[in-house]
Amino acid sequence: MKKKIFVTGVVYDLAALPLANVQQQVQQSLDNLTGGRVLFQIQQVSDNELELIFQGNFSYPPTIGQNSIYELDADMITGLGLPGFNLPDRFYIPCNGFSRIFNFYVPISEFLQSYKKSARVLKASRTKNIQLNIQPIYIKMQLTF
Repeated sequence: MKKKIFVTGVVYDLAALPLANVQQQVQQSLDNLTGGRVLFQIQQVSDNELELIFQGNFSYPPTIGQNSIYELDADMITGLGLPGFNLPDRFYIPCNGFSRIFNFYVPISEFLQSYKKSARVLKASRTKNIQLNIQPIYIKMQLTF
């Protein structure tokens, strides 16, 4: 696959780096962010589609996970919080400063818009579609190019 993807603060060139190496590097970043509480997998579904799977304990109330993502989970996917990384297009935070004490949600549409804009600024490949599927044991991000 000749695409560049943005995940955990880095743009990975899939033409130059095998998926197994990308998975290993993303896992190292996630270990730094989460203390090893999240496992990462990347799967190529087709020639133009990838799945980024973050496995962990994601306890969302049933109605929230359909429309919103926890701010901390959004930070995990983008790499916000890793040393030296700033997200170019930051999604909205309801009350800055309290996000590490209380659980804040970001509308999924707002998060995806921020992700797409940041990926473009960071020179990742353009996506035709991005879907986010939040379940109790994983968050799956599907990227279609």
